[in-house]
Amino acid sequence: MKNIKGIIAMLLTVVIMAMSATTAFAAETGAILPDTGGIGTTIFYIVGGLLVVGAVVFLITKKRMSDDEE
Repeated sequence: MKNIKGIIAMLLTVVIMAMSATTAFAAETGAILPDTGGIGTTIFYIVGGLLVVGAVVFLITKKRMSDDEE
């Protein structure tokens, strides 16, 4: 029983120390982040846009053809 009380006291001490610990960060300027994506994402935007336009044209022509058959 005495060991359990000692372990609990040690754990509480660690928790209290962890909660009271603070870290200070200095705001530094001058670092430039690299550009990400580049042409790799642009091609997906272009292809995706073309697919959307193609789907809209397909749906419109399909709708008009079904209206003409009636």
